[in-house]
Amino acid sequence: MLVQDTLLYKLSQAGKAQRVFVAAKLREIDLHPGQDGVLMLLKEKGAMCLSDVGLLLAIQPPTVTKMTVRLERNGYIRRRTAPQDQRKCMIELTEKGEDKVAEIEALWQRADEDVMQSVSPMMRAFLDEALADLETSLYRKAGRWKAPSNPVRKTAAGAASSSAGAGAREDSNALSVRSPAV
Repeated sequence: MLVQDTLLYKLSQAGKAQRVFVAAKLREIDLHPGQDGVLMLLKEKGAMCLSDVGLLLAIQPPTVTKMTVRLERNGYIRRRTAPQDQRKCMIELTEKGEDKVAEIEALWQRADEDVMQSVSPMMRAFLDEALADLETSLYRKAGRWKAPSNPVRKTAAGAASSSAGAGAREDSNALSVRSPAV
């Protein structure tokens, strides 16, 4: 079997295509790839220190610094020192950043609808469940654990027949990184 025939390789290629597609969409709202994740995380969690942002988004410290400098320069975030430890830098959304998060959410919704319009509701439900399972498996195999972002899952058949449709999801947005249970 060739590497190109493995599912993980094909998933990697699909991931690359997704990143290219989303990067083009993000340019339309004057953002660079990854900045959307930082802003959405701050919206969800509130003020955070840079090291926590890097940990939760799996971004190296120099990249977090570069991203946050750009976001601050554009007025989307502000920096301050942590009250409990003056050595730590905290970042938080500004009002302009809150508005940008609304743009990001609309962008992702439109992008998803655009790409998924040719995929049946049953296949979307299947992909939703399969990708969540794959994500969990990959994190565990890598020695990390990330809480599922969709803890209330339906079977593909059940979701497809749901009156809410396959696009609806109950999302806790849990972002927890822990060591795997042994």
